[in-house]
Amino acid sequence: NGRDETGKRRQKWHGSFRTRKDAEIARAKIVGDLHAGTYVEPTRVTLSEWVVERWLPTVQTQVKPSTYESYARNMTHHLLPALGQRLIHDIGPNQLNALYAELLCSGRRDSTGGLSAKTVRYIHTIIHKALSDALDAGLIPANVAERAKPPKPRARTSREIRFWEAHELRHFLDRASGHRLRAAWQLAAMTGMRRGEVL
Repeated sequence: NGRDETGKRRQKWHGSFRTRKDAEIARAKIVGDLHAGTYVEPTRVTLSEWVVERWLPTVQTQVKPSTYESYARNMTHHLLPALGQRLIHDIGPNQLNALYAELLCSGRRDSTGGLSAKTVRYIHTIIHKALSDALDAGLIPANVAERAKPPKPRARTSREIRFWEAHELRHFLDRASGHRLRAAWQLAAMTGMRRGEVL
């Protein structure tokens, strides 16, 4: 209700504004958020503290071990080195977009180029989940990953299907008559089974 147990009005201090106008704009937004019920008190938690100390341990109990390992690896190698020391509520879509561009350009750990658009999009999915859970925990007022623009995966180019004509297949099977895998090749050729099914 805005007052403590003695009836004294509770006050919060928000500082570090460059100009009076910036302070007035921030004040108006805070008052609006309070009335709308969307106000979140700024926290000193960094992205790294949230991810390492709280988010990953929680996620580990909710997903498969391989998924957890993938989340942890991508956070450690790609996200936290770039954004880990930033306060979680100071990260915006522009920082995420800049990170995605950098990963596309030079994100490989062996310094041989950039990551694929598909991989960067997956990294976006991970940060989106981490920030969504931070929103649920009351650390941030909105998930800024919603407004970020990860790269679109490139459309797959259709590959030309190459196959043997009947006489070529007959020639191959005749030549392989004494080979230990002859029966497997015969089965594949006559049934159209996939390799795993043949095995």
